[in-house]
Amino acid sequence: MKITTEKLTIWAKRAIPALALAATAGVIWPSCEKEIEQHDEVIWYYHNNNHNPKWNLDTLHKYAVDKHVRYIYVTVANGRDFLSQSANSISRRRRELQIAMNVSPKFQGRGNFEFEPCVCTRGDSLDFVAMGFTINQQNR
Repeated sequence: MKITTEKLTIWAKRAIPALALAATAGVIWPSCEKEIEQHDEVIWYYHNNNHNPKWNLDTLHKYAVDKHVRYIYVTVANGRDFLSQSANSISRRRRELQIAMNVSPKFQGRGNFEFEPCVCTRGDSLDFVAMGFTINQQNR
């Protein structure tokens, strides 16, 4: 069978538009994959965090790897409960929260810690703010 220029031209006239149509169909029509519905989780951080069952590294890891969880907000339950904290206690809490925040970039801090003036060190204060918390923010 001999392929002539005429046959090649006819094939090109039919094949090129069909290929173009097939390529654009994939872009125009959405795929059949369904998007995963995501939600945000709130984990409360209390002055005495022993009564929060979500506050352990195993549970935090489970939230971090869950594809349905978009963000995990570690939220200060009552900032005034921290007024009696010493500088050492504040540093210990900062380290505890930093460990939790390092589990995943999904973790973000929320809420306001209230400490006695000049008790929280500058470094601890900056670390709390970098995690997303506020320190001694006045109500307006």
